Amino acid sequence: MPEKQTFEIEYPDGSSEGLLVSPVGPNLYRLEESSLLGEAVFGDVIEAESTQDGSLQFKRVATPSDMTTVTAFSP
Repeated sequence: MPEKQTFEIEYPDGSSEGLLVSPVGPNLYRLEESSLLGEAVFGDVIEAESTQDGSLQFKRVATPSDMTTVTAFSP
């Protein structure tokens, strides 16, 4: 089983955050926690490319999680 690791995830808008992920394939990572800044949530598999500084550049959600996110802050 791949080892979970925290990476700095960089988004196209220039923001970034540290997230715990598990590698699942070439440039594919399963989120082990939900993003506060991006569109990905716990269990999603994202495509991300490694950068020279060791962070990951977010490309897209490759496989959405089957889970549903529910919040108390409904409009």
